[in-house]
Amino acid sequence: MWIGHFNVWHENCIYLKNASKYNVVISMYPLSSYREGNYTYHTNVNILIGQENNIRTFVNEIKKDERCLKFSGEGNVFISHIKLKDSDHHTTNYYTPKVFLLKPVVHKDGKEDWLFGAWEKETITDLYKIFKKHFIVKLVSIEKSDFTDVFVPQVMPKLTNRQKEVLQLAIKDGYFDYPKRTDLEKLAKQMNISRVTFQEHLKKAQSKILPVLFGNR
Repeated sequence: MWIGHFNVWHENCIYLKNASKYNVVISMYPLSSYREGNYTYHTNVNILIGQENNIRTFVNEIKKDERCLKFSGEGNVFISHIKLKDSDHHTTNYYTPKVFLLKPVVHKDGKEDWLFGAWEKETITDLYKIFKKHFIVKLVSIEKSDFTDVFVPQVMPKLTNRQKEVLQLAIKDGYFDYPKRTDLEKLAKQMNISRVTFQEHLKKAQSKILPVLFGNR
């Protein structure tokens, strides 16, 4: 298996501009795509990370875009139905069944982060050439690998909003790193809750995620 890792910047993205404007990070996972006439329709799962009021404003802005047919959900998890013209030159229009995502496409700091696999190296290099033709692309790496971890899309929607916030902050600040880069007291202070409350939310989040990862749900 071959693994490609790209960073992509493009002005035509339905998410990027508003994500940067409202300080929201989007983890987007494609569910399906189909063509009708000169349009391609995409259905995606979107996990939104940010302050609650920023997420709400971001969602309202996305819904105003005529390319967005549906954007429904609650909390941090939304399913979108997007209609794009062939001439839109959007990255998802060039997503091919020959590649498979190893993690969601992350929209952050004005760019998309793509990490995906393919059975043939040419599939990745061909996609890179297409992206380079229409977008600003940084080739992070193309490498051969026997196996890699993959994203489990069923996990995040099982968590409450508070459990997601606690888990995301713990990951971002390096609580699970070795050695740890932070502790529960510091993390709890950032969220204006007690250490005991933070720890309880974190334990509940882990208790929901681990059984799913190991097939015991």
